[in-house]
Order: sequence, then C-alpha cells, then structure tokens
Amino acid sequence: MVSSSSRVMRAIVVLLIAAVFLVRVPTVDAQLNAKAKEQSNIILGDCETNAAVLDLVYALGENNGLTIVIARLGDGEKQSSLNQRRLKVVRQYLTEKGWNKPKESLILAEGEPTRGLGRLEFYVSGRLVKALLIRRRQTFEAFNCAR
Repeated sequence: MVSSSSRVMRAIVVLLIAAVFLVRVPTVDAQLNAKAKEQSNIILGDCETNAAVLDLVYALGENNGLTIVIARLGDGEKQSSLNQRRLKVVRQYLTEKGWNKPKESLILAEGEPTRGLGRLEFYVSGRLVKALLIRRRQTFEAFNCAR
C-alpha cells in the first residue's frame, strides 16, 4: 500500500517535470525557428542571384543606417587577396549603382574563415540580410551575367 505522502511527492515530481518540459519546449522551438530563418538567408549565388542580392542591399542600405559586408574564406582557401577581390566587386557594383551615402556608411571587411564554402555576409542596420556562398577559390561575379 502506498502512503498518501508518497502519492503527493510523486504528483509534485510529475508536475515539476511537466512544468520544466512546458517551459523548455517554446525555448527549443524559438531556437529552431531562429536557426531555420538564418539558414533561409544563406544561398549559393550565381551571377544573377549575386546581382539581385546586391540590388536588395543597395535598396535597403540607401534608406537605412550602416551597411556592412563581411567576406569569409571557406575550406581550402588561404589567400586574403581572394576576399579582397570579392569585396572589390561589391564596392564596384554598389558604386556603379549610384551609392550616394557617405563612405563611412559602407564597411567592407574580412572576417574569420568559415567551414564549408566561402561567403559574403550582408548586414544592414545590424541585421543579416543575406549571406551568399561562393564556390571554392572562385571570385564573386555580379557583372555581365548574360552569356
């Protein structure tokens, strides 16, 4: 026979476990949703996609604060000059598009290498807009896309 205090203790333990589970599930869901949203901002770009993302960055950057572009080398990429060439294309594209904001409003930087493919990350007003993956040892193309 089980005593009433023993049943009460079991009930309390079950309620505590249920409470922990109920509090934890939304947190896990929020983390998964944030990860899914982050993943949807990362795309493997071809020339047309790259140009479209730069057009988006241009449009958002013209009306908002600071625009930051971070170039990251991927696996097997060692030359900093590759990142510099990628960033040069970004600056050239935005300049030819008519970027009229002060030079300080556009920051181009090299970040730490990343696992997998190299990437260009585009932030406008502190928010990640898109990240373009770039195939190993390839430059960034956004001009003369029609071949």
